[in-house]
Amino acid sequence: MWVIFLVSACSPTPVAPAPAPPPPAVVAEPSSDAGRAAPERKPRDLPPAIQSITLAPTEVRVADPLRATVKAVDVEGADLDLDYEWLINDSALVDVTGERLGAGRHKKGDTIRVRVTADDGANEVMSESDPVVVLNTAPVFSTRGGDMKRVDGFVFKATDADDDTLTWRLEGAPGGMSISPTGQLSYAGTADEAGGRYTVAVIVGDGDAWGRFEFPLTVTAGSKGSAPAK
Repeated sequence: MWVIFLVSACSPTPVAPAPAPPPPAVVAEPSSDAGRAAPERKPRDLPPAIQSITLAPTEVRVADPLRATVKAVDVEGADLDLDYEWLINDSALVDVTGERLGAGRHKKGDTIRVRVTADDGANEVMSESDPVVVLNTAPVFSTRGGDMKRVDGFVFKATDADDDTLTWRLEGAPGGMSISPTGQLSYAGTADEAGGRYTVAVIVGDGDAWGRFEFPLTVTAGSKGSAPAK
């Protein structure tokens, strides 16, 4: 009797590779700054801001002083120093450094502006106002109502702050009355005068503006002379 043994071929069992050794531990060297507090960072100082510059009065004449009003802020709350530089026709006035420009420094037709610098101790900013132009001043009578005692030959007086040449004329006057280029009245009356009460206006002008002086006058019919009404 035959006995047959079958031997099956088996694959070898795979062997897992050995784990890699761990990397060597890295030990940090102690820093020389260890234990020190980080330096405090100082905030940046912001410049101030000039919000507006206004001049008053807005309609300026030769006899008017000017004042500058400035609105300026500093976000850190620092006190601000304000420096003023006044300019007339682009020429700086070196002797005026404040917020006020006095009268008598400007004349008709001049252009005025002010340049302002705001300083917070670390930063400066500069701004300028809008310009203003000096306007004409109307002539003014220096004659008063009580000065006039007679009509013929009376001289009216007026002044002009701009030193403009003055011209004279009459309104509402009776016939035969005139006024000279120097403001002197002449009146001889007329034979055909109807008579009555007049309100005579003396007008003095500088070419752009006018002053007015009125006085009452009573004239007799056919009169060649008269006197101011009382």
